[in-house]
Amino acid sequence: MRAIEDEIDPCPWDPPPRHGDHTGGSLAMTCEMYRRSGGVPLMASGEDRALVEAAIVAGGRLVHPLDVWTRVSARLDGRATHGMAEMMRRMIDAASGGAAEMVPALRHWRERAKWRRETRRAICSASGFIAAEHALPPMPHDAVLAEIDWVGASGSDAGTIR
Repeated sequence: MRAIEDEIDPCPWDPPPRHGDHTGGSLAMTCEMYRRSGGVPLMASGEDRALVEAAIVAGGRLVHPLDVWTRVSARLDGRATHGMAEMMRRMIDAASGGAAEMVPALRHWRERAKWRRETRRAICSASGFIAAEHALPPMPHDAVLAEIDWVGASGSDAGTIR
């Protein structure tokens, strides 16, 4: 997905190679940016994403350096509804029942990257762009993860099912 984003909607201050995660354990910001963004919002789930969005609205620039990494807990009983523990539990349950893990096909990531590029050009404010992105429907999970051809994933024919 990062290769697709980097090809279609590159970010000048966050060039490849880069990771793409910006979740709780891998976030870092200055005290000043933390204050300007209002701190971690009090919400049951998604507070890390909300903090990132608030920092961007406050003028922050999100970067994903490869030398930043974190370990996550393998616990399956997590704090947040729709959090990582719930996702891991769902994946384990699906695998143990013989079900395939379904994810958005890479063509959806390409379409979303094109949408982001065009919308960013049309909407000048960070808050307007974030609001428009929140209004998007979720991408369909219509590809079997184990069957995605990741080789050349950024190309127009990539992401086909084997």
